[in-house]
Amino acid sequence: MWSAGLVGALLVLAAATKYAALAMAPFVLAMTFLATLPGPQWRREFWRGVLRYAFAAIVFAGLLLLCYRLWGSASLWGVRATTTGREAPDPAPLSVLLKSLL
Repeated sequence: MWSAGLVGALLVLAAATKYAALAMAPFVLAMTFLATLPGPQWRREFWRGVLRYAFAAIVFAGLLLLCYRLWGSASLWGVRATTTGREAPDPAPLSVLLKSLL
């Protein structure tokens, strides 16, 4: 069970390093559940997988909220300034983008 907590903690470290890692977090958390199911006795392991997933998700969410409380809105400002607030230097019209696909 401790490995599920480690997964949650490492996901927070990845998100703190590169915020785009948050996009992969649901898939990694789902793998903590799916990793317990292979085999002929998957029904017996089902609830164990649910607990592993829940523990990893709780550790992830808790540490992520703790990081937000520590760094506050400065981290959100950084994301906005470096990514979501940027404008394309020479935005191409949609027709040019569609022609490049053909």
